[in-house]
Amino acid sequence: MKEVVIRTASLDDAPALAHLMSQLGYSTSADEMKERLKGILSTASYMTFVAEIRGEVVGMVGMGIIDFEVLSFNKS
Repeated sequence: MKEVVIRTASLDDAPALAHLMSQLGYSTSADEMKERLKGILSTASYMTFVAEIRGEVVGMVGMGIIDFEVLSFNKS
């Protein structure tokens, strides 16, 4: 069985993440992804993780924390 390693994304992952995003239909370059990652990685309320198999990035997930007290679902 292949061992999957989950870790926090880094700027060095930009080329691999750009490739993955392009496979999903979101065409982007490594440089564009690096710029996006700079913003994401510097924001405490967002996290991006990558999945690796044998050192190759094969997946990713991004998440963010939303302050529901700021959002208004009941518009009167």
